[in-house]
Amino acid sequence: MSIKQSQSNGEHRTAFRTVTVFVLFCLCACFLVLRVLSIGRDAAAAGATNPAVRRITAAVRRAPIYDTNGVLLVNNNKFYAAAVVPSAENLAALRPVLSDEDYAKLKGAFTKNLPAVVALKNSVERQPGLLVSPVFSRYSENALARHVIGYTDVDGVGITGIERAYNNLLTNHGGSLIAAFPSDAKGNLLGGEPPYWEDNNYLGRAGLQLTIDKKIQNITENALDLGGITRGAAVVLDVKTGAIRAMVSRPNYDPNHVAAALDSRDAPLLNRAVRPFAVGSVFKPAIAAAALEAGISPDISFVCKGYMKIGDVTIHCWNNTAHGSQTLKEGIANSCNPFFIQLAQKMPPEVLLDMARAMGYGQSALLAPGMTSSAGQLPQEAALNELPAALANFSFGQGDFTATPLQIAAAFACIAADGQYHPPYLVEGLVDDDGRLYNETERGGPYSVLRKETAAFLQDALLYTVREGTAIKAKSEFIAACGKTGTAQTARYDADGNEYAAAWFAGFFPAWEPKYAVAIFKEDGRGGSADCAPVFKRISEELSRVG
Repeated sequence: MSIKQSQSNGEHRTAFRTVTVFVLFCLCACFLVLRVLSIGRDAAAAGATNPAVRRITAAVRRAPIYDTNGVLLVNNNKFYAAAVVPSAENLAALRPVLSDEDYAKLKGAFTKNLPAVVALKNSVERQPGLLVSPVFSRYSENALARHVIGYTDVDGVGITGIERAYNNLLTNHGGSLIAAFPSDAKGNLLGGEPPYWEDNNYLGRAGLQLTIDKKIQNITENALDLGGITRGAAVVLDVKTGAIRAMVSRPNYDPNHVAAALDSRDAPLLNRAVRPFAVGSVFKPAIAAAALEAGISPDISFVCKGYMKIGDVTIHCWNNTAHGSQTLKEGIANSCNPFFIQLAQKMPPEVLLDMARAMGYGQSALLAPGMTSSAGQLPQEAALNELPAALANFSFGQGDFTATPLQIAAAFACIAADGQYHPPYLVEGLVDDDGRLYNETERGGPYSVLRKETAAFLQDALLYTVREGTAIKAKSEFIAACGKTGTAQTARYDADGNEYAAAWFAGFFPAWEPKYAVAIFKEDGRGGSADCAPVFKRISEELSRVG
């Protein structure tokens, strides 16, 4: 065979292969077109036979908020939703569990052959065309930590508290429960087809975890209510971390009926735990701390005559009784005003102010995004330098000085923690779909504020104050505690002309190896010893029993 013939045969084979590939391509293309048309016909046929679905939203749920142990603080008020197909049997089954108004509405819907979803306090027996599921309301009648959690509006948007601070998170990780009723293309119910539930992440676990301990919160709320503190607050801190284990404000309010609280003169929506008030003698340990850190001996003594003249102003001791010669420990235990006036005069005002700031006074705390506690108010250094009476008032926690219950608790936690200040915090972190904590809060501190020797002296003095001094009403047979009373003037009077006081108690327990620091405040009270010390005693005893 010649070279030319060989080349010609090769060209013929190449042409044949090309034609073959082209034909196969065309056949495949035709097959795919036919298949697509077939799928389209199948889909059209399915659409003609599959029923439409009439849907009714049975429940909407914002993402959960948990306590520090993973226990729900919201979404735990259980009731039931019934998806109902119109029938005489279903109407009769629901009549005993419906109000007259709800029964009339259901009967009206059935008259129009419309399905319905009704809320029930208790479940009913399932039957054809009647499907029941448990659902949950956001807030229960016995909801705890209401001022911390906050509330939502009618559209489910967070308005205050954690609900507002984490509104997007709590909305986006929420879900809904839908009642689905099979129907034809015109929306008419299909006889014999039962309703079913569509769960759109209704019971999703992703949400937010707080530092609040539900058990401790409940104990603290009960203690305030049993102690008659109708206007006031309490805070419980973990001494070792600064975690807020309980935060209570009174008066309380119903998050399901906020309008009633808006009309109240007692301002129940105000979270008094993070608002500033006149302080009084619970501030005296901070003055003592400043003195010890400045090198003043704990054995220093001053004489109390029952009063002290500062220029033209006469300042009395709290009980108008002369205590005589007092050491620092006795001055704390007896809450002696003249002692602390003379002690403060031994130091430059900036030393007192620096110690106050180091212990958290005059500083706001970021509790959550956009949710802060008040900074309160410290007096101006110039005023303390120029006005002896201003310095005297500051020495026992009055004058141009205010602080929050949260600040008071944090300052006492610093003493309990051997002089380490832990900034208080409220949020542990976020919770994923498997219930695991992530994106944990980055906490500041701890900051070294006091020498261990200073903290140890103050711990001993505050233990003595509970055992022998003004805080004796906080003394318990079951647990040793350290604490201090406080009573501040308010210039507000009752109908008989008696001045109301800002009443306080702050302390920590157990006395050795402290675990919790507590601040209790009563607005318009009579005194820290009478109003607040017994409440502290109840809290310390209850927590010592449950651990």
